[in-house]
This record gives sequence, C-alpha cells and structure tokens, in this order.
Amino acid sequence: MTFKHFALTLGFYFSIILGALSQNTPTTLTTIIEVGGNCGMCEKRIESAALGKGVIKADWDVTTKKMTLEYDSAKTSALAVQKRIDKDGHDTAFVEAKDKAYNKLPGCCQYERMHYKEQQVDHQHHDHKH
Repeated sequence: MTFKHFALTLGFYFSIILGALSQNTPTTLTTIIEVGGNCGMCEKRIESAALGKGVIKADWDVTTKKMTLEYDSAKTSALAVQKRIDKDGHDTAFVEAKDKAYNKLPGCCQYERMHYKEQQVDHQHHDHKH
C-alpha cells in the first residue's frame, strides 16, 4: 500500500467517524412527555404540531399517551414544543390546552382532560404563632 493510498483510506475513515459524532451533538436531548389524545388522528395532529424548529423526532404512542421527543436544545425546548401541541387542543404534562382549541377537536379526539390544580396549602392545621 502506498503512502497516498494509506492517507486517503485514513482520511476516509476519519471523515466517517467525525460524521457519526456530529449526528449526536451534545445539544441533542431526548425526553418523554405525556400528551392527551385518543386515536390515530390525534397521533398525526400531535406529531405534526411537535415537529418544528429544532425537533429531530416526535413519536406519540396511542396506548401509553406518551411522546418520545428528540430535539436540539440549542434551537428549542421541551416546553416550547408542548406549547405548540396545546395550540392544537392537546394537553401535555406541563401545558393545558385552551378549552376553545380542545372543543374544536373531532368527537373521537376529545380525550379525558388532564386536570391542573394550583398547589393549595391547608392553613387550618398549621400551628402558627402570630
């Protein structure tokens, strides 16, 4: 093997390794988010809403009601993606869809809503010295 052939071969493998490393940058994150929905139409709507700037992959499971979200954290956040989903009428773990958006969903897509309650403190049972 000549030096030129060796250098070309080495350069080829080096470029493959660098390419593979650049695919999984330190800013790529994967998270699982609970999203309300019922059916295949919901799945298409949820995944379409999630896909946007910075999202690499969005896969919602009808059975578990969980979406695997892979995104570039330098371009977006999980919360930003959830806000896009709620605009299409689907509650997520941290963002409640507006009633107006939820009510526009087809009947088969009107899932059981997630319930968001503000944290309440029971002051009656605390021993306060005033």
